[in-house]
Amino acid sequence: MANVLFLAKEDLPSSMLPEMNKFMMYQGLSKLADLCVDSRTSYEHSTSIDEFQDSLSDVVEEDLLLKIKESSKFSLMIDERTDISVHQKLIIYIRILEKNNVDVVLPQKYFLSINSLYRADAESIYSKVVNTLGEKGIDITKLTKISTDGASVMVGNKSGVVNRLKADNPGLLATHCIAHRLALSCCSGADVIPFLVKVQEILNSVYKYFSLSPKNTAMLEAIQKITPGQAVLQQVPVEPRTGDDGLETFEFQGHTIRDSSKQRQEAVSICDSFSAGIIRSMNDRFADNHDAGVLTSLSILFNPAIAKDSKVKHVDVVAEYLCSVGFEGCLESLGMFMNFMQSLVDSGNKIVGNSRDSANLAIKKKDVYPAAAEAAERLLVAPVSTVDCERGFSKQNLIKTCLRNRLHDANEDPPPTDQDSR
Repeated sequence: MANVLFLAKEDLPSSMLPEMNKFMMYQGLSKLADLCVDSRTSYEHSTSIDEFQDSLSDVVEEDLLLKIKESSKFSLMIDERTDISVHQKLIIYIRILEKNNVDVVLPQKYFLSINSLYRADAESIYSKVVNTLGEKGIDITKLTKISTDGASVMVGNKSGVVNRLKADNPGLLATHCIAHRLALSCCSGADVIPFLVKVQEILNSVYKYFSLSPKNTAMLEAIQKITPGQAVLQQVPVEPRTGDDGLETFEFQGHTIRDSSKQRQEAVSICDSFSAGIIRSMNDRFADNHDAGVLTSLSILFNPAIAKDSKVKHVDVVAEYLCSVGFEGCLESLGMFMNFMQSLVDSGNKIVGNSRDSANLAIKKKDVYPAAAEAAERLLVAPVSTVDCERGFSKQNLIKTCLRNRLHDANEDPPPTDQDSR
């Protein structure tokens, strides 16, 4: 069974198990020979391997579901994509709270499921998420945050997945993946500048020129052998020469390359326009809506580097949010915790060195500051991106290839790894 687990973790085909067992017996592990009961029973058939994988999966899932049950809050990261067999898939990662060996509460992320979608619309995705949680016995009322890629099917104002989940769980907060927002900001900043659009077209043409022709690729490799590594850049003068005609010139391997002040001014203008476009787009995409405003206030609330007087309006925002999820009259409790935390900061106590320390302090003092503990748990469990979903799809693409494109969902589930935990 350990060999079966090894093959699954390393994305190796199960058909390698017989040869792997033979190799290990050759190395001296003679006990594996006991698996061969007779000529027809060797526990190396695909059916036996499937049963081994199911058993291992059940153990891993039971351990994960126990951790989820023990966590007071959890959040989800979801994304959908089309796989190599042209089937739409929904992947779900879960973020929970766990205590380490010294009783410090830390957020941990785990792969939860990957499922086929008949249609990638809001109703199908919403139903699949709810059904997956129900089948695994996960209490949806403990769901506090969800992170998506920001697609309209996910965050649509009328019938998006997030709004449907909020109808079931009014205290749910949603975030648009920070990595997706940054990428979209960069793209939109470049798409409005004709020069950068032209540069992108030239780069694509150069790539196609070499990637689609073995002859051209061989020529490129020959050039690389002549000028290995960064040798080309090292041979270019740092400061070109300025001639009598005002052109800046430098020689490179028999070629004369000329520049001018006008071209440089245009380049600076393009860079300024690109930077301004990115900043403008980021301001639009990162503007605080209600959910983002609550998350911002939560992070400021537990930041010991920010003075207490600067947190007044953020305390009000958090108190209003907690009241909306059933914590009535929590403003006074939050104020008392702020005074307690500020006194520790003023005395130089290192127990509140960062936001995570402050949140753990509130959780440990839950009996005294219940509202602050509730806010701390909701902050710690909040995801800011769906990068784990992207890693999960990358793992799926390593497992489900053009030669293994008929794998069903149960065989596609990537086994938990250290990366999933982080």
